[in-house]
Amino acid sequence: MAKISISRLFEAGPVIQAFQKAKVEGVEPFITFLSDFSEQVIRALRGKLTFEENFASQVDNVELRSSQSQIVYTQFKNVVPRHVFVTKSSPYSSLITAFNWQVRQDGNIDVVATFSPAPASGKITATILTFY
Repeated sequence: MAKISISRLFEAGPVIQAFQKAKVEGVEPFITFLSDFSEQVIRALRGKLTFEENFASQVDNVELRSSQSQIVYTQFKNVVPRHVFVTKSSPYSSLITAFNWQVRQDGNIDVVATFSPAPASGKITATILTFY
């Protein structure tokens, strides 16, 4: 027996034909919508969903010194950021123990991170994810 995949289950053509054979009227727009929606969801679940393409966000790699303010320049000057996260940092031997951010008057963001132990260079490279 042939294996039916989720994406084939929501193909509009065969479903519409089955309803037409059963003489059910008016379901074509709904089935087409369901098929298109399912295709988009399945594509997203297969790993095609990215922050940059699907969310109002920006990703920046910045160098931080412990307990010192660093400016992150925003792409959307007229939109206030809602959340700012550190998603990773290097070197991995330095643990971020505190992180804070605030919006500056010019629309950019000041971030301050505290980490320990400090690496020999005195700074870490961090990936900052900002959601708008």
